[in-house]
Order: sequence, then C-alpha cells, then structure tokens
Amino acid sequence: MHGKLVKQDPNDEPASVLLEKIKAEKAELVKEKKIKKSKPIPPITDEEKPFDIPDSWEWVRLGDYTFNYDGKRIPVSVAERRKRKKIYDYYGASGKIDKIDNFLFSKPLLLISEDGANLLARSKPIAFVAYGKYWVNNHAHIMDSINIDVLKFIANYINATKLDQYITGTAQPKLNQQNLNKILIPVPPVNEQKRINDQLFKISQFLEGASK
Repeated sequence: MHGKLVKQDPNDEPASVLLEKIKAEKAELVKEKKIKKSKPIPPITDEEKPFDIPDSWEWVRLGDYTFNYDGKRIPVSVAERRKRKKIYDYYGASGKIDKIDNFLFSKPLLLISEDGANLLARSKPIAFVAYGKYWVNNHAHIMDSINIDVLKFIANYINATKLDQYITGTAQPKLNQQNLNKILIPVPPVNEQKRINDQLFKISQFLEGASK
C-alpha cells in the first residue's frame, strides 16, 4: 500500500506556526524543570531530505518536535512484578508486556522502542501511543508534544519508515536518545495530520475486518 498527497487546504494553519508553538511550550517546560534542556541537534541539510513536501509543510528533527520524558522511566524486574497486583499496563520496547499495581503516567504519550531485534525486523510496530494509567520501563522512549494528533502522526510515520541509519548494533539493535532526536519528520499542518491519522485508522480497521 502507498499513498499520494492530495491537494492541500489553503485555509490550514501552516506547519511553521505549529512548530513555533511547540518551541515555546518546550522552553516553558524546561523553565519549569519538567523536562531537561536537550543537547543541540544538527541542522537539516537539503541532501538529507528524502522527498519534496508541500509549501505548508516543514521538515523537522524529532527532538525539536517533541518533549522527552525518558528520565521518568523506571524498570521493575520480572521477579518484583510477580509480587505485585496486576492493575495497570506495564510497557516495554514491544508494547504492553505485563501489568503492575501502580502507574507513572496518566495521559496519552508516545512510546518508541529503544532496543530489541524488532527495531530492524519490524515484525510489529515500534511506535505506539499509550493511554490511561500505565508504567513504562527503560526499554521504550517516552515522548509528548502539543496534542494527541501530533503523537499519532509521529507514530504512523515512524512505523512506516525505515530507521536503519539511526540504529546501532546488529546482535543487540539500539535506538539511543541522541539518534532518536535526529530522525527526520515531514510535518504537515495539524489539520492535515488529523486527516491523515483518520484515514490510516479507517484503512487499518478495514484490513483488520477483512482478515477475520
């Protein structure tokens, strides 16, 4: 399956405005010490851009498009989890892997696999939005942004994109935070992101129904 861009709505607020809002929100979070100030990310060169995008879109690196909460992750051993009640979802690199009796987060956040063979094999999604109350261990990066449509769009793009150039190791593949921040994302206006997300959801629902 592949798609082609339709004619863009000239009434949509351009992606450049969205990026300025994210930049301002990120600066405020750093000021409030809710997130750490990220290390400088290399500027994007024309040679890196894999395809042309509409004028209302922008190329951006993932680290400039999101707020990182990796510092809030807490791993809990299998032995320890066996002792605890199974109430809230416990996430790792491959999604929900267990349940636990407490939670670290209670808002939708984007999780991206940090390590594991699936980073290269891609037999299942490596990016997913977690909902409700849940716990995350140290095998999944935790990211937020300005709204849920941005998180969904990033997840859809990451899951459809080959990331080998950002992954280190072969026996034990790893996507460290530094390389994660370098990933290029084509950013549409936020209304267009929602339309793309909605269309992809409809297609996935159709395919799931057809496979039953």
